This record gives sequence, C-alpha cells and structure tokens, in this order.
Amino acid sequence: MDWSAVIGAGAIIPLLAAGVRLALPTAIAAVGETVTERSGVLNLGVEGMLTAGALGAFLGEWYGDSAWVGMGAAVAAAMGLGALHAVLTINLRLDQIVTGIMLVLLGVSTSDFIYDSIFGDASSPPRIDGFDPVEIPGLSRIPAVGVIVFQQPVVVYVALAGCGAAWWILHRTALGLSIRAAGEDPDSVAAAGQSVASVRWSAVLIGAAMSGLGGAVLVLGQLRLYSFGFIAGRGWIAIAMVILSRWTIPGALAGAFVFGVADSFQLRVQAASGGLNSNVPVEFFQMLPYAITLVVLVVASMRGRRSAAPAALGVPL
Repeated sequence: MDWSAVIGAGAIIPLLAAGVRLALPTAIAAVGETVTERSGVLNLGVEGMLTAGALGAFLGEWYGDSAWVGMGAAVAAAMGLGALHAVLTINLRLDQIVTGIMLVLLGVSTSDFIYDSIFGDASSPPRIDGFDPVEIPGLSRIPAVGVIVFQQPVVVYVALAGCGAAWWILHRTALGLSIRAAGEDPDSVAAAGQSVASVRWSAVLIGAAMSGLGGAVLVLGQLRLYSFGFIAGRGWIAIAMVILSRWTIPGALAGAFVFGVADSFQLRVQAASGGLNSNVPVEFFQMLPYAITLVVLVVASMRGRRSAAPAALGVPL
C-alpha cells in the first residue's frame, strides 16, 4: 500500500478538508445535543432527528425546487420530532431514555417508509442539486485553512453560524443562563419566576433544529441524495461527543472533528489498499472511526473521574 497517498505531504490538506466535511453533520448535532442536555433533558433520539432532517432536506428541494427550501424543511422535520420528545418528557414526564430510543426508531423507520413509498420503484437513486461550494473572497486563499474551511457549500456556513449562535445563546444570553440553571438546579429557575418547562422546551427545540441542519449538510452539501441507513450511527456518535467534551460546545466540535478525520483516514486507507479488491474486509475500515471514538471516550472518562454532567440531567420536572 502507498502510504504517501494517505498521509504524505500532498495528502494532509485533502485529508483534513475531507475530515471537516465528514465531521460536520456529527458536530452540528453534538452542539445541539449539548444545549439540550445542559437544560436537564436527555435526548437519545438524535439519530432519528438527523434522518428526518436528511429526508426533509431531500424532499424539500425535490418538490420545492430550491436547496433553501430543503434546508428549511430539514429543520422543520427535526423540530417536529423534537416537539414530540418535549411533550412526552417535559409535559407528560415519561422516561427520557425510553422516549429517546423510540424517537430513533420512529424517525428512521418513518423516513425510510416515506422515501420508499415515493421513490421505491426508481431504477437508480434520484439526486438533487444541493448547494455548490462557495469560496469566501480573501479567506479562501489562506494557505491550508482556506481550502479546509472557506471553500464549502452555503449550508455548511449556515450550520457553522448556527453552532456559533448556539454557543452565544448558551453563554451570553438570559435564555442561556436559564437553560444552564434548569440543568443544574430547576428549583432556582422556578424561584426566579420562570417556567422550567418553557426553558427546557426551548433547549430541546434548539437541539432539534441543529440536528436538522446536520441532516441538511449531509444531503444538500455532500451526498445530494437520500439512502437507507446512511446516517450510520452519527447521532449516537454525537451523543458520545457531548459526554467526551464534558458538556462543552468547543469540546463537542473538537471531538467530532477527530471522528471526521478518522473517517476520512479510513476511506483513504481503504482506497490505497485496493478498495473492494483489498484482502482486508471493508467492514474493518468502516469500523475504525467508531473504534477510535470509543478508545478516546474511555481514556477521557478515566482521566475525568468527576462527572461534569448537569446535576438534573434526565430528572423530570
């Protein structure tokens, strides 16, 4: 195998650029899940929301003839599942773990059913145009960083702006203070005359909207199609990134980037070793990013003995 094609001097920048692209859906969902969990609500349904957002993005552009419509439909579809989760866990006080798993099954199976009902007889997967890469003048010419960050489709810039907005809301606004307080000490929020339920509703919807954007990035900015099972566990990795980052948004972004680079690395190793003709099973390459993420998660957990989870995480009102 030619390792220079994987980690050679000329391959590093493309490797990192691909890593950013592959990391983005997971990173955006992880940021949204961080906001949700900081409010005290555990949402294990991120995988279902990513899938619903992906289908919404595809159908939105397919029928609306606009990638912008697709982006809006992605956010709306994921927020619909988020609202369902909020009703069940906040208003009806059902078990958040069971509800989250139900949301995964509902989001994935319903999305696949709808797609199959519309396009099941198609001889080949239909494709959409999505967003083309846009170079930001000046910034796109910065060595290394310009290629990696500033030559991306519009939906990527929107999603990154959404991550920045989520951090600003969480740490620089009264709503963010209420969200963090609701996760640590809900009684203090109630004592201040605010509705804990309303605060948690806001956090759940913000998290769902971010997951919808993650699905939109995958469909409108990368694949330009919808396929069964193509979320491939990104929602679960996003939840792991929240834990790995100790419930911080910058940490979640960094962890997702590590996962994306690992995914990019395995794709290049697989191609350099012969692809489908390699003597190594393709499943081995596909499992590498998840195995690396698991190892990093275990090491981080061992080093950080004291839990940083919000004190009221998973505790109903």
